[in-house]
Amino acid sequence: MKKTILLVALLVLPLEGSFAGEGYSPSPDTAFSKAPCTVAGSNNARSGLYAPNAESDELIELEMAGCRVMAGLEKPSQSNLHEHAMVHVDGGPTLHGAAAGAKYFGAFNQEDTDFLTFEVIEAHISASGDMGWTHGLYKFQPVGGEMEVGKFVSVWHREESGWKVVSETVSYTHLTLPTNREV
Repeated sequence: MKKTILLVALLVLPLEGSFAGEGYSPSPDTAFSKAPCTVAGSNNARSGLYAPNAESDELIELEMAGCRVMAGLEKPSQSNLHEHAMVHVDGGPTLHGAAAGAKYFGAFNQEDTDFLTFEVIEAHISASGDMGWTHGLYKFQPVGGEMEVGKFVSVWHREESGWKVVSETVSYTHLTLPTNREV
């Protein structure tokens, strides 16, 4: 499994720009709000490769359920992160494991804290059906700062217990997520 995950990560991550809405550029009058789990203009970021089906819809729903938990709209049932997952935050920490990811991302969206939410644009499933990837856009607003948008790619692996994120890369053009959080 580790070789498969590494191979998929090596193949998917270099393609991030072409799959993650490289052409996405909000118009100057785009109004970004603190609405959870939605990013203005994300529907304009789909690639020509997107062909949704029941399996890709399942990955999108898992991602969006994670967003609703982070926003405080739902109670967590279980983590989407694999126990050995790696989350690479551009300009920030590399998180190792589900507990570190839950601690880091759980510290957002509390009263008087930084705001972070995201929306999935697409999900794709491998021909073998055991690997998949999602990508989308994040909105981030530090306390007292302006809201900005970044991109993410998540690599998923299907296990007996269901789909789990094994690798995620979060990239931003202009902003840096906090690095002073305990992980």
